[in-house]
Amino acid sequence: MTTYNYIVLTDSSGSGKRFKAIEFKPPMERTDSIEFTIGGLVDKASGPVMNSFQYTLRVPIDSPEDTNYGDYDDFKRLYQLAQSQLSPSDVLTLTDHSGSTHSVYFVGGVAPAPLTTQLEGVNAWYIIPVQLLEIPDGS
Repeated sequence: MTTYNYIVLTDSSGSGKRFKAIEFKPPMERTDSIEFTIGGLVDKASGPVMNSFQYTLRVPIDSPEDTNYGDYDDFKRLYQLAQSQLSPSDVLTLTDHSGSTHSVYFVGGVAPAPLTTQLEGVNAWYIIPVQLLEIPDGS
């Protein structure tokens, strides 16, 4: 299977950029609801298993030479999309490191950390851990 060292994030208007991925974790989370009855029995309601994608991205501060790749401003624009009803919406298309596509939302905060001591210019990069929650079919 072919894999890539980048992911692609595309908004609903079709504007997308590649971002270098230097780490990947594929967590899953059960959304079951478990309560206890007055008699002490377990009352369980099954929910879907939510898939998410946790990547650590290496993002340049300034525009890279290859315009297919995004810089920090491109990343911020995608992250700050806030409503599903607006265009572009906050529902993104993730083309993952294996070339598969998924509808996703950003979840949680991000804390970009400088990779280099240079904070501006062509040699300045951020390391940004992100979590993208896959939207289940039919949502």
